[in-house]
Amino acid sequence: MNKVLRGLMIGSSLLIIATSANAMDIKGKIVDSETAATLSGATVDLKDSNGNVLQEVTADSAGRFLFTGVNSGTYKIEVKETGYVGIDKSVSITTKNKNVSIKAIPSAGGTVNVTGKVTDSLGTGIGGLEVQLMKEDPRFGSSTMSKYVVDKATTAQDGTYTLKAIKPSDTSTYTYYVRVLGHGIKNTSATGQFSVTKDTTNIANENVTVDVLPTTTATITGQVLDAIGNPVANAKVTAPLRETNYPETVTNANGEFSLVVPANGILQVPIRVSKSGYQTVRETIIPNANTTLALQTINLISK
Repeated sequence: MNKVLRGLMIGSSLLIIATSANAMDIKGKIVDSETAATLSGATVDLKDSNGNVLQEVTADSAGRFLFTGVNSGTYKIEVKETGYVGIDKSVSITTKNKNVSIKAIPSAGGTVNVTGKVTDSLGTGIGGLEVQLMKEDPRFGSSTMSKYVVDKATTAQDGTYTLKAIKPSDTSTYTYYVRVLGHGIKNTSATGQFSVTKDTTNIANENVTVDVLPTTTATITGQVLDAIGNPVANAKVTAPLRETNYPETVTNANGEFSLVVPANGILQVPIRVSKSGYQTVRETIIPNANTTLALQTINLISK
């Protein structure tokens, strides 16, 4: 029986548990984001993390789709349909079948560019942050739950970004907000409200100022062994945070590693250990600043 590894933190130790890796299903339903009508006939692709199409299906008359025989991991679901903005939804599946709901966004009125810059309180641009453009659903007013993401981008090194807002095809007015997420900052709520009509041209200077968290670090150490206790050299150990240059290292000849990561006792830091031919181990830790957190031995099992 195939096995996968799951990591659990107990105190400052990483406990590795083997679980069955049975193939699972991802199913879902596609609806129009404005009318809630089901979207039939749309092409739905299941892609791996590299963008390769693994399966392609067509939504049925009720807007439903199904991918079968899916292994645990993170995938992207892409929906393509004439008259709608392309949708790219990230989905993770572990040990249970996954059910997802997708809102297809009409694009009949075309799009307009929204540009801006994300800076700290001193006006310095911050790169590598995720900027989301959120549209208000007129059926539910201005509550937080009524907003959904229509586009997202990563800020350039100088903090600038470009997003695309959808224009209405009639006399309606669409309301949008900008939200910023990322490591090292206090995530913003939906802010920067602006409106778009069918006559709107490009929108500029949707700038956002964010609070930067104190820059402190911690050191994560450990050793990677195979299933029979031999050191695994050149295994990649990474902390895939929401930034462009996230911390990473490789194990030495003895399977040992040391990784410096951001830390403030609040920030959740993901740790991933991987090597070709082995199952990947993932875990999330919350390190305190200026400390060394020694993980117990991490065992990798061959695929």
